[in-house]
Amino acid sequence: MNKYSPIFSLGFQQDEQTELRSKFGGMPWGFPAELWPSEDLVLFAQIVHQPPMVDLGGEYVLHLWHWCDPNCFMDPPAYEGKRLFSTLLHIDELGNKLTPPPRNTDLIGEVFIDGWIEKEDGFESFETKFGGEPDWRGTGGAYGLPAKDCEFIFQTDGRFQMEGALESFENSGSMLRYSDGKVSGEKSIPNAPLAIGEFRGKLVITFADFASDGIAFVFLDKSTSPPTPRWTWSR
Repeated sequence: MNKYSPIFSLGFQQDEQTELRSKFGGMPWGFPAELWPSEDLVLFAQIVHQPPMVDLGGEYVLHLWHWCDPNCFMDPPAYEGKRLFSTLLHIDELGNKLTPPPRNTDLIGEVFIDGWIEKEDGFESFETKFGGEPDWRGTGGAYGLPAKDCEFIFQTDGRFQMEGALESFENSGSMLRYSDGKVSGEKSIPNAPLAIGEFRGKLVITFADFASDGIAFVFLDKSTSPPTPRWTWSR
């Protein structure tokens, strides 16, 4: 069985978004403001139906929401029904501009999906993958998921690797970054990721920190119409 690994780009290095794109963090594109689930939640991901990489059962757009403090990733049981939320909308329900949050709050740093690499399913460090089988690793399962009729969509540990050198970010302000296990600086750039570091000659971008070793799992129940998304994370 194969999986699809996203090719990412950093939102803070780009011009303002002008069209619907799959991404993590930032503001949702075209999301109806009146449907924002809670002023205490911010966008974690906005994922567009794009089979075979992302099969949402039709022309839908998946929205995942998280507690408004992107640094506040507590133990998973505390989130059940409180700090995680999901919304599946038909693409025709979306507008044509970014939707700001209902109140001024820190957003999760924006990371766009620009393309895909198909590869054989299997373990990789710092992985976000779509398709294949869920890799529970040491999590022991994700608190009741997958339930019957749920189809695995993707998983992420909030990090990914990309080519580049840490030094290229020195002029980006006092962004949080780490090297050789040492952290320096404070996140101060709008739309910046939580951390940028190095591992085996590649950059490691952290856009969400699931208690340092957690993994988020996303499933879709296609027995309902429209399908019902479910997600949680586990350590």
